[in-house]
Amino acid sequence: MNPVTIASVGDLATLIPSFQRSLRAENKSPKTIATYGEAANQLLDFLRASGMLTEVAEIGREHVESFIERLVQTRAPATADNRYRALTALFNFLVSFGEITESPMARMKPPKVPEVPVPVLTDDELRGLLRSCEGMAFEDRGDMAVLGLFVDSGCGSRS
Repeated sequence: MNPVTIASVGDLATLIPSFQRSLRAENKSPKTIATYGEAANQLLDFLRASGMLTEVAEIGREHVESFIERLVQTRAPATADNRYRALTALFNFLVSFGEITESPMARMKPPKVPEVPVPVLTDDELRGLLRSCEGMAFEDRGDMAVLGLFVDSGCGSRS
């Protein structure tokens, strides 16, 4: 029979539900609540797997940085940034909840997210797309109207 591990009151595992409740009370979107909860649980899993303490008073900057470092190495930069921002909210909650006096992330900087250029159609590709809508059928005319809107509004330009 495996011994049951019971988390203490100040353990991150016991505080994540309170964090999620506070997000719901702030009327955050269900997606935000899910994303922030996922980030908190990922940190918890990382700390456990790494043999680190999960008592929030014992979680230091080095622990959070190790987690973010792992994300930067294994995930997209935007994912690491997303988790960073969610954990910032978590630790700010823990400060306001009275569990810790200062966030371990207080002087951390978010991971850099490089700008990814959006692919743009060449002039020839755009002309080809417009030619594909030159028919007289209702669908062709509707497609041409939508494309015309994009082109005329600047959505189809490179500038």
